[in-house]
Amino acid sequence: MHKPLSLIHSAIWNILAICVAAAAGFVIVPLIIKNIGNECYGIYTIILMIGGFVGLQNLGLGEATLKYVAQYYAQNDINGVNRVLGATLTVYSFSAVLISGLIVLFAGNITMWFKISPEYIQATTEAFRIAGFAFLLNTFKGVLKTIPEAVQRYDILNKYILVMLFLKYFSMYLVLRCGAGIVGLSYLILVCEIADIIVYFFLAKFLVEGIQCRPHFSKDGIREVFSYGIFSFTNDLIQQAALYIDKFTLGIFYSTNAVGYLSAPKDLISRASGLTGGVGRGLFPRFSSIEENENMEHLYTISLWILTILSLTIFVPLAVIIPSFLAKWISPEFAQKSSSFAVLYSLGVALNGGVAAYQALLKGTGRIKWLTQIISTLTLSSCIVTAILVYEFGLIGAGIRVIFFSWVGIVLCFYIGKKVFRTFYLWKNIIQTALVPIAISAILFAVGSFFVNHYLIGSWFSIIAVYSILTLTMLGVHLSTNILLFGKEGGAYYLLLRLKKIKFGIPKAIFN
Repeated sequence: MHKPLSLIHSAIWNILAICVAAAAGFVIVPLIIKNIGNECYGIYTIILMIGGFVGLQNLGLGEATLKYVAQYYAQNDINGVNRVLGATLTVYSFSAVLISGLIVLFAGNITMWFKISPEYIQATTEAFRIAGFAFLLNTFKGVLKTIPEAVQRYDILNKYILVMLFLKYFSMYLVLRCGAGIVGLSYLILVCEIADIIVYFFLAKFLVEGIQCRPHFSKDGIREVFSYGIFSFTNDLIQQAALYIDKFTLGIFYSTNAVGYLSAPKDLISRASGLTGGVGRGLFPRFSSIEENENMEHLYTISLWILTILSLTIFVPLAVIIPSFLAKWISPEFAQKSSSFAVLYSLGVALNGGVAAYQALLKGTGRIKWLTQIISTLTLSSCIVTAILVYEFGLIGAGIRVIFFSWVGIVLCFYIGKKVFRTFYLWKNIIQTALVPIAISAILFAVGSFFVNHYLIGSWFSIIAVYSILTLTMLGVHLSTNILLFGKEGGAYYLLLRLKKIKFGIPKAIFN
């Protein structure tokens, strides 16, 4: 039995992979736009967006598989692991083939949904057909990927992800240089999915002795994963709708150019938001494998503070420099059209860092029904508001929606803590995790924006320097203020103590 990594080591590996992915995306996005144009980039984004919706045919069983595999692995129950895994693969053997087959057959009809220039319609239809096969493989890949996540071996998983990222983006560069366009990019997606399935299959065999990675019908297994998965599926359905409603509305009522202006900054910021997600990702299997007691409450409280501070530290400085960043990264004309949305989106993401903690808590403790009720109420409202705002105000409307609903996430973090743990110190946590950090961040955002507006930062060196100074300043102020106000009971003291204990283990975690 392979020993799971600590949460901090898991977080380090997740953050490393996310940083590399963000850096690779930073390099490749301008190349894509330069080689195929903004409209084709918008089309490519729409293809990936369709893939996100196709992923909904997993019926929420991916998260159910992760939860139960983590639970049964912790109990040394290999039969339970195989029962859950086999049931999920059985269901996917039908649903994935059906949905992906429909995309391949009706690719032309899907193309006609969007305002695409006539010269790109044929290539877009072909790209959709190729991507349909890739979406099929992606479904099975997702199941196999849950195995290293469930046993909390993010080191091995992310080593492969890092290698694959390099190969994928290097291949993407070659495809673009050859002039293969969106059709070539779609073929590349297909090849990458094939490689992922092969690697994740053998990785599962290596990590879990006796595991059977094949469809196996089991009434108990199907009942088990569906009892959890139906709520997870509902959550995914609503969240995917909320995630893409702005792109759909822009693509249908405005143009694929408008989708491109939204997608470039949004995708970059979303990749960066994976840093908080990477830290929080290890919480789900950890909450699934420990008892609900004071230790779990302490883990939730500390995680909530760490994720919030991390998010504010990353995204508030990004909101300050992102207009200059977009102008240098893509073009001044592009920045002029998209920077207002990018600033609002960055600030909205900054406020929502702690959401990963309460979602992991509800999933890990089996309160998935609670999460479904929350998401059903709030995210459906978000979809309606987004559609209205984007229809009325275009790109800027999507940014307004993010700011508006980010405050809801903050409230939920504390509501869930109080609901699950009777001894949860509500007002202390509100002051420590919300009021003080947000006040500090607002002041530093105002100061940083004043500085940037009065001094031109047009070079990469100045952009990186200003962002680094703002980030380090914000982190230092957050940590020192927390220690000053809360002392040994604060999150900063706990975090620094834990980092001090593993300071010699960090290089080992990275290079071994």
